[in-house]
Amino acid sequence: MSQFELTVTKPRLRNLPSYLSRFEYEGPDIDESSSEEDKSRRLSRKELGSMIQASPKEIEEELERLGALEVDGKVVTTEAVKLELTLCRCA
Repeated sequence: MSQFELTVTKPRLRNLPSYLSRFEYEGPDIDESSSEEDKSRRLSRKELGSMIQASPKEIEEELERLGALEVDGKVVTTEAVKLELTLCRCA
């Protein structure tokens, strides 16, 4: 009989920013003119949870650190948030 041992591993959040940047949120005016197909490609929290190897709490913490927003049930980032993160890392 085989035994398995569970060990705590580091969360794998490296791909999260690239998943979110596929279809950024650019504001309500521009978003209204976006196609429904583009909007449907955005990911929900549940979808992100199935793609990322991390606990829900770790994913939420990373989303908060990235400045992610939820729009119509989908998690998105904005160019302004990415610029701010880049400036903070350089300073």
